[in-house]
Order: sequence, then C-alpha cells, then structure tokens
Amino acid sequence: MLYWFIAGIVFCVIEIFTPTFFLGSVGIGCFFAALASWLALGLAFQLVFFAVGLTLSIVFLRPLLTRKAQERKTNVDSLIGEQAYVEEQVNAFQGRILLKGESWKARSLDGKPIEVGKTIKVISIEGVTAIVKEC
Repeated sequence: MLYWFIAGIVFCVIEIFTPTFFLGSVGIGCFFAALASWLALGLAFQLVFFAVGLTLSIVFLRPLLTRKAQERKTNVDSLIGEQAYVEEQVNAFQGRILLKGESWKARSLDGKPIEVGKTIKVISIEGVTAIVKEC
C-alpha cells in the first residue's frame, strides 16, 4: 500500500510542472491501487483498481481540467478588455497609455483623439501597440 501511495504522490507532484494532467491521472490510479492494497486485495486486483482509477480520471476529470486551462487567457490576450489611462494623447497614429502599471504605445480604434487622463478600454493588441477606445 505504501508504495502505491508514494507513487501517487510523486506523480501528482510532477503533474504540477506539466500542463497535460496525464501524470495526475496516473497518480489517481495509484491512489485507487493503494486502496485495493489497504483492503488486502492481491496484486491482480490492485492492478485492476489502478486501471479503473486511471481510466476514470482520464475520461471524466481530465477533460474538465484541460478545458478550464484553455479558457484562461494568458500573456497579451489577458490585456484585452482591460481599462487603462491615457498618458499622452492617443489618436489614429500614436499615443501612450498606462496599462496595468506599464506604459504602452496605443492608437485609437475609431481615429478620434483621446485626451490625457481619460479612461480607455483595450480592444486588441497589434504587435506592441494597444488598440483602444474611450470608455
């Protein structure tokens, strides 16, 4: 039982450093096998419990967790929709905004000038330039 339990912990810890949730499924299978061992079932039953735990976690749990990971916006995508403040007048060609504590190049979505101090919303990011509109 102890070996299965330790293996389950090791796989779950390694899973922290991978984005796939496959090793976590193996860890869950190990915990199922540890349960079989704790119930004093033979090695054959422990392997069956391992296979059942692995299969159940891959079929039911893994899709839920990987879908949540795909829905989460990261990097530049996380800035879209954020509010920022105009540092230098923004127009159709140039300007600067303060976005999450960083100064960004920006230009106006509709080409109309936006004055210093106004609150704006980031519509998209093109390269290193934020495309914005006034709130």
